[in-house]
Amino acid sequence: MVWLAVDKDGAEYICDNRPYRREIMGEWIPRYDVDYMIRLPFGTIEKLIGHSLTWEDEPVELK
Repeated sequence: MVWLAVDKDGAEYICDNRPYRREIMGEWIPRYDVDYMIRLPFGTIEKLIGHSLTWEDEPVELK
């Protein structure tokens, strides 16, 4: 399972574990040093789950 999230600036990410929201910086970060986050091209999340995400949304688990 992987997680999808969107930063405040609209950057889209796929993560191997549920990321942590860093409010001050407006970004999602890995919970642990061994976790990974890969930046996705704009619009990828909408193609994967059928709707877009914003910073206000919680990360979505993709099974």
